[in-house]
Amino acid sequence: MATAGERCSWRRRRRRATTEVAHVEAPPSTTPATLPPVTAATASAVRRVSGSAPGLYGGTQDQAACDVEQMVEFLASHPAEAAAWAAVQNISADELPDYLRALTPVLLRADVRVVNHGFKSGRATPRQSVLQAGTAVLVDDRGVPRAKCACGNPLVPTADLAADVDYVGEPWAGFAPDEVTAVTPGEPLEEFTLVDPGTGETFTQPAGSGVRERDSILGYWTGDWGQMVLRAGEGPEQVIGAYNHDEGTVRGTYDPRTGRFTGWWCESPSRRPRTDAGDVEFQFTGSTPEGRPASLDGRWRYGTDGELNEDWDLAPAEGEPPAELLARFDDDGAFCARP
Repeated sequence: MATAGERCSWRRRRRRATTEVAHVEAPPSTTPATLPPVTAATASAVRRVSGSAPGLYGGTQDQAACDVEQMVEFLASHPAEAAAWAAVQNISADELPDYLRALTPVLLRADVRVVNHGFKSGRATPRQSVLQAGTAVLVDDRGVPRAKCACGNPLVPTADLAADVDYVGEPWAGFAPDEVTAVTPGEPLEEFTLVDPGTGETFTQPAGSGVRERDSILGYWTGDWGQMVLRAGEGPEQVIGAYNHDEGTVRGTYDPRTGRFTGWWCESPSRRPRTDAGDVEFQFTGSTPEGRPASLDGRWRYGTDGELNEDWDLAPAEGEPPAELLARFDDDGAFCARP
């Protein structure tokens, strides 16, 4: 038995969310905008399609319907829900932020059968469900739906696809049992080929909810601890930076899939832990009209042990950086490596 219109449970205290989403009509015929081929073992079996198939999903390059950071914040402040959510995906609660940020926001282009999960009495409650075409979901790098954007409900694939199914609930216009699709894991993808539902045109989107390359985070920032300039380092993922406070610098790596910089800060006079150096993390979120991240949420600590302080938040700065910041990049010794 499979149902539609599953009630949202995971973010109810955060804001009221609806499970019904407007149906997205099939876009004009544009190759390869037609849905990819499907396979089925029998006439009664659910149709199968590979999650890596080009054109399987839609998208508009507008991620407003998939606020991953809101999901991260909600689960961080609700440990019971976080533990249950993580258990559905066989990960630990500590892994949730990176796991969610590595997922990619897409729109379903077909009615898709999944195992949807609500939350009740401290546990995730699974139910066979069909998600309507047009539903915004987050998929993993093999194209498998893992979360509903509107509710935050965790999703997993349906295990028994060969069994006959009785559908219950109010069907939406255009629902056809023999057209219901199940997504099977495809080859790991670094980018998805998506279809714009308004134009039928295809475009590629990097895997991950950050959808931003290293170059987008480079430049001039301002906020806690003064101004900061970030520049590309020697390797393809390396980033170095200079900031005002005590002739400070940062050095580390940036992951475009999660939008996170992880590295080491150091300052005068000694540039050594435990008083003048330590771990640092920058999470880049949002987007400006120019395509830069809208904010930098920074955390740091002295040395390598203890809690991370969360008072290093910055935003894109206007104008030209101070000359003394730019001059610091001439001194390679100022950029300390993590010991």
